[in-house]
Amino acid sequence: MALMHRHHPETARADDDYREERQTTRTSDGLNVALRTIGAIAGGVVTVIGIIALIRIDWTNGFDSAPVDVAGMLFTPAVAVATTGVGLFALAAGAAADRAVKLTVGVILGCVGLGVLLAGDSRADWDLERGHGWLALAVGAVLIVTGLLMHSSWETRRSVRSGEYRA
Repeated sequence: MALMHRHHPETARADDDYREERQTTRTSDGLNVALRTIGAIAGGVVTVIGIIALIRIDWTNGFDSAPVDVAGMLFTPAVAVATTGVGLFALAAGAAADRAVKLTVGVILGCVGLGVLLAGDSRADWDLERGHGWLALAVGAVLIVTGLLMHSSWETRRSVRSGEYRA
């Protein structure tokens, strides 16, 4: 039984004659772009709310400053900083081409939002309101849905010797 030696096209001898066939299959590229845009917008909304809260806060007393009202929710300085950070994180996940990132961040935000909603009166210790929980839950749900609806793309590559085997 004879063994055949196959050269990779990039490392083949100069006298080898290869024909390379490449096939790329992308499913629903337009849909994926739309879903990434929707995910990024969801994260962007949280980021903008956090930035508006940071701007409205009178920082003379530092993190002990009085809370401000943005979008019907009160934001202490710590909650405003956290909201901006979470918003940037959600924005990056929403804009990412990888669906696993969207799903992971979406599940985390959904759990945080649900935890805030279920915490009842004890959430006041964290300076959080029901609105904060609904916001996190909504953005988490958007990221989960966009992650689940995204389609994958793959590429196949094949090199074929077009001539006779040369000794």
